[in-house]
Amino acid sequence: MEYSTTVTHAALVARLRAAKRPFLTTHFKPDGDAMGSVLALARALRSLGTTVDAVLAGPVDRSIRGLALEGEIRFVDHGLAIPSADCDVAVVLDTGAWSQLEHCRDWLKEHPELVVGIDHHARGDAVAPMRIVDRGCASCTQVLVAVIDEMGVPFGPSARTARNTIAEAIFVGLATDTGWFRFSAADDRVFQLAA
Repeated sequence: MEYSTTVTHAALVARLRAAKRPFLTTHFKPDGDAMGSVLALARALRSLGTTVDAVLAGPVDRSIRGLALEGEIRFVDHGLAIPSADCDVAVVLDTGAWSQLEHCRDWLKEHPELVVGIDHHARGDAVAPMRIVDRGCASCTQVLVAVIDEMGVPFGPSARTARNTIAEAIFVGLATDTGWFRFSAADDRVFQLAA
C-alpha cells in the first residue's frame, strides 16, 4: 500500500473544525516531535473552544513531559488509552504504524471512519484512511504548520495562552527530530520556521 496523502488540508481542517470531542494520540513512548505534535494540535483546537482528549502512552522523558500544562495531556504509562464514548474524530500524529499504536490499535481498527492521520514518515500502514503525509518535512510539527495555518489559529501568545504556545510545541518537534538542527533534514525551511 502506498503511504501518502489522501485528503486536502482544507478537507482535513473542515473535519477537525466539525469535531466536538477529538481524541489525539501518537506512537508509544513519544519523543519530542510526537509530544510537540499532540500539544500543538491540542492547543490549536482548544483555542477554537473544542474539548480535546490528548493522550500520550508509554514512558515520556521528563525533559519533554514538562512542556504540557496540568491537564493538557493524559499520560498513560501502561495499558490501553482509548477515546471516550463521544469521540467523533481520532487523530494519529507522527506515525502510521500499527505496531506503534498498541495502546489504542483495536479501537482505531473498529472505528476507521473516525481516524485521521498527520505524518512525515516515508512508510506506514493504513491506520488513517484520511491523512496528510509530507515526507519532505523534517518533523510532524512542520507538517502541522500548514494545517494550523489553514485553521486560522495564531501560533503565538494570546489572552488564553500567555505561555506554552503552539509555536513552542512546533519548535520542540523541529528541534528534536533534526538533532537540534544538526541532521541533514534541517534545511532552510526548517531554520526559517524555527526563527
